[in-house]
Amino acid sequence: WIYAGNTSVGIIWLVSVLAWDFMAAIIVIFTGGFGCFCTVPVNIVLTAISAYSLNEYTKKHPELFG
Repeated sequence: WIYAGNTSVGIIWLVSVLAWDFMAAIIVIFTGGFGCFCTVPVNIVLTAISAYSLNEYTKKHPELFG
């Protein structure tokens, strides 16, 4: 996002993913590792959503990305 020129969205994604990772670490610690069955798929989904959104953003701005 940041390299695509949409810095504010990139920072929001970065901060929210870091906050989720912090909460996920706490969940994993308190569940003895079983929280990974929930937190890892959420991380994968968040990454996929970000990639899809970035792809749509680049399609909407062909003047920037050819």
